[in-house]
Amino acid sequence: ITVSGGTATNYTLNYKQGMLNIKERPIDPAIVTANNLTMVYGDDVPTLTYTSEGGALNGTPKLSTTATKASSVGTYPIKVEKGTVTNEAVTYVDGTLTIEKAPLTVSVEDVTITEGDAIPSFTLIYEGWKNNDTEATAFSVKPSARTTAKSESKAGTYPINIRSGIAKNYTITYQ
Repeated sequence: ITVSGGTATNYTLNYKQGMLNIKERPIDPAIVTANNLTMVYGDDVPTLTYTSEGGALNGTPKLSTTATKASSVGTYPIKVEKGTVTNEAVTYVDGTLTIEKAPLTVSVEDVTITEGDAIPSFTLIYEGWKNNDTEATAFSVKPSARTTAKSESKAGTYPINIRSGIAKNYTITYQ
C-alpha cells in the first residue's frame, strides 16, 4: 500500500509503505453421510441414498455396498466416497445396510389312514422361499411333523404338530 500526497506545515512527512493481505475465502466444509437402510433377505438391494450438510455439495458422491439380494441376514457397510464431488473440504461418513429375515410359512399336508395302518411320514409344505432356497439349504435344523396318534389308535382326528426348525435367513410361522 503506497502512501503519498500529504502536506503539513509543522511536520516533515515520511511515508512508510504497507501491505494488503488477501486471504482465501474460507471453505464451508460439507459432511456427506450414507443413510442407514434395511431390506428383507432375498429382496433387491434398495437404492443407496445420502444426506449432505454444511457447505453446498458440488457433484455426486459414490455409494456402494457388498450386500446383494443373496446375502445372509446381518449388517453390511454402505461405503460413501468422493465420486464426482469437487469440493475440497468434505467429510464422508459410511452407513449400514441391515438385512432382516424373510417370512417363511411351514404347514403339513393332511393325511387319512385306516385304523391299524402304520403312521406315515408327513409332508411339510413351505411358502416364502427366496433365492432358490430349499429345505436342504435353508435349515441348520429341519422342522419335523409328528402326531399323538399311533397305529393302534381308535378312529378319529388327531393333530399333526410341526416341531421347530432353525433357519438363519427366515422368520418361520407354523400352521
